[in-house]
Amino acid sequence: MTINEPIAVDCVFKNPGMEPRYFKWRNRSYRIMKINGRWHRRQGKFMIYCFAVSDEHNNAYELELDTEEMKWQLLKIDEE
Repeated sequence: MTINEPIAVDCVFKNPGMEPRYFKWRNRSYRIMKINGRWHRRQGKFMIYCFAVSDEHNNAYELELDTEEMKWQLLKIDEE
């Protein structure tokens, strides 16, 4: 299901890159148990970082960080 809504993300910065750990959407917190994939693309001179993640209930989510705005979005949900 396509969502495209803003979210708040707790993220750990590691070498290399970053790992989202939790996100908050519609006043509910979701714990990220697994990062299933990560990729990035350039938008003008800024990068967009994308993550395919799963929670403790095996629901899948696609998250995106826009580095121009420094804002996260929940793009998609695939619930079990």
